[in-house]
Amino acid sequence: MSARQPGKLGLNHSTCHNWAKAAGLVSVGTRGPSAKQRLYLRLRREGAGRRDAALAVGASTQSSYVWDRQKAAWTRPRPRAKPRICRIDRK
Repeated sequence: MSARQPGKLGLNHSTCHNWAKAAGLVSVGTRGPSAKQRLYLRLRREGAGRRDAALAVGASTQSSYVWDRQKAAWTRPRPRAKPRICRIDRK
């Protein structure tokens, strides 16, 4: 049985995804960048402009904008949630 068929067990896909994520299986359901995107990002690292790099790999300028924004999100440090302390006054 494939890991992508939770319906055969009668389980909701979202529930299974959340369980796997909580168990530390971060790569569940995620895809890596395409070959075009990897080549585009390599050209950008080498100093090519957004439009030139997009034309070189055969992508649209809109895709290049999205890819640059994704790259910025990947490299940006993520804020950590503050732990919450719940106090219950018992009488």
